[in-house]
Amino acid sequence: MKDLIIRSYKAIHERGLIDKGTTVYEFYDKMQEELNEIDDQLYNEPYDKDKIIEEVTDLMTVCIMTLHHHGFDPVKEFEKCVLKNEKRAKNGK
Repeated sequence: MKDLIIRSYKAIHERGLIDKGTTVYEFYDKMQEELNEIDDQLYNEPYDKDKIIEEVTDLMTVCIMTLHHHGFDPVKEFEKCVLKNEKRAKNGK
């Protein structure tokens, strides 16, 4: 997974979509754009399941790139989330 994250980040950087100055706000704007594309697919019936999966994956990629760009390890952050959810499940929440 870590290799895929690095490869993806490098490719997006080479395309000129990310640089040292890319802010968290620019990533957030891109997240909103991807959410809007998911909405467009969901609310325009009949919707294309494959296109929705593609857009959800694009959103996931933006989120992962946001963490990576700002110095976080997306895999470790996801592990923290899993542990939190497991703890909540044990507590019945």
